[in-house]
Amino acid sequence: MNRLNQTFQKQIAKKVFILSILVFVSVIRVFAQESDGDIIKRALHDEMNRSMDSLGFKDFSKPYFIAYRFDQNKSLNISATLGALTNSNVSESNNTAVRLMVGNYQLNDENFSSYSSFNNGLSSFLPTPLDIDYYAIRRAFWVSTDAVYKSAGEIYKTKLQVLEKHGISKEDYLIPDFAKAPVVVREIPQPEIKFEKEKWENLARKASAIFLDYPDIVSSGFSVSVYSGRNYYINSEGTEVVQPVTVSSISVYARANVETGPEVSDFFHVYVEGPDDFPGEDELIRKTKDLADHVMELKSAPVFDDIYAGPVLFVGDASASLFRKALFGYSGLKARREEMSGSANVISIPDKPDVNSIEAKIGKKVISRDLTVLALPKLKTYKGQKLLGSFEIDGEGVVPPDTLVLVKDGILETLLNGRTPSILVRESNGHNRLGSSGMGISRSVGPGVIEVVASKTSTREELMKQMFGLAEEEDLEYVFVVKRIGNGGYQNLSEVYKINIADGTEELVRGAGLSGINLKLLKKVEGVSDSIMLSNSSSSPSYMGGSLSSFIVPDATLIKEMEIEGTTTSSTNKLPVVENPLIK
Repeated sequence: MNRLNQTFQKQIAKKVFILSILVFVSVIRVFAQESDGDIIKRALHDEMNRSMDSLGFKDFSKPYFIAYRFDQNKSLNISATLGALTNSNVSESNNTAVRLMVGNYQLNDENFSSYSSFNNGLSSFLPTPLDIDYYAIRRAFWVSTDAVYKSAGEIYKTKLQVLEKHGISKEDYLIPDFAKAPVVVREIPQPEIKFEKEKWENLARKASAIFLDYPDIVSSGFSVSVYSGRNYYINSEGTEVVQPVTVSSISVYARANVETGPEVSDFFHVYVEGPDDFPGEDELIRKTKDLADHVMELKSAPVFDDIYAGPVLFVGDASASLFRKALFGYSGLKARREEMSGSANVISIPDKPDVNSIEAKIGKKVISRDLTVLALPKLKTYKGQKLLGSFEIDGEGVVPPDTLVLVKDGILETLLNGRTPSILVRESNGHNRLGSSGMGISRSVGPGVIEVVASKTSTREELMKQMFGLAEEEDLEYVFVVKRIGNGGYQNLSEVYKINIADGTEELVRGAGLSGINLKLLKKVEGVSDSIMLSNSSSSPSYMGGSLSSFIVPDATLIKEMEIEGTTTSSTNKLPVVENPLIK
């Protein structure tokens, strides 16, 4: 009987062993069949769930919110000058980021004395593996999460101590630190982006060689950038969003030496979603040659050496730049959290907007009453043209509304915001945008698709007559038409014409600039054209940076009065001792 039992037990053990092997092999096969995306999501979920369940240290509170980001990046960067490549490389990288909060939605470790457990950047503490490996990804997030949790716990503890020291209860902390948001689960397909290195190298060589025929141009370049990123975002609320970030750009610049006056230079950028959308080779070469010709025109143009105050007409690209810079520059239509600050002796908890802030102007007139400003983030095309600023979900997994009225008939209604509440804008409207940066995927509050609607319009010819009439009232001898605006705090005017009122002749001038473009300037809008233009650009118009935005605006805007400053001090530039070797 014992022998029978032993035989039976051995048979059972053998079957269990075989079954275990089969289960193990099946599991291995399932994992082997996983896509890279599935591995990434599994690693993020498993490590986040473990952290939510297990994190605890000293007397720190447990986290109530964790968000993980995993970004895959691939980029092509090519630069050339005078027909020769100066840079050509394809690079790939992965980045991780952690946002973790202790406390609760009303009161947590953020918004305190400029401290934050997540800086909207890439808070990676270990190199993120380039290969998609489950355990390497988990370990990278484990190390980052540990560091962020200890920092958040310490900050939250200090924040509570400061409040208690000054006799302020948690209930008296009125502005929430973090806004709740609906759970979103969505995966957006990745568009196919071609990295045709040889093709773009040849274009860069050919286009940059154009400057060989311009020996007076001493510095020039033609650059091509192609970027394709994929953003994985999950949080402990249940949101899981996977979406692409793609942008390709061409940048061209040229600079010429001049004996006197300010430097002469110009540039242009072309932004598209993918390289297949670039203009054709012939058009790009034509635009490059036009740029070179314009720099030479500027070189021989007279220097504007006066200070002008009067009407100015912005046309074409300058009109779009005017609205983009005025509406979303430093003091533009974006909410900003005023943080709590404090120590043992003093505490400050803002409960109303600073009188000089844009938020204090909600409900008040901020621009001309003839203008309304709409955010239309999901609009994909305008008259058959792609809107590069269109997006479905922001970088915090929030779906924006179809339409958001920012300004109605000149009155400020609200501001763009993410999930960090400001004093008056306490909910996210889904505008914490994803973009590209030198480090990979960036994230910041900013515009997507913006439309400026006017209740009254005129033809461009009527605006010119209107400008002349305003000038005559002020006994001015000339007015200005601006066609392109440069970058920077002091807005150099890349293309500006001085128009003689007596005979209507126009003259290109150099050295003219604006001291600043801000929201107040749009109060002085005297009229806009009935013709509408689309301008696709970057929130940070430079070599591969920022989120893309689209502005649908009047193609001509008349400002009743503003200052244009010229070069009021004479300067003599030190030219090279030996002439350019291109001069034959």
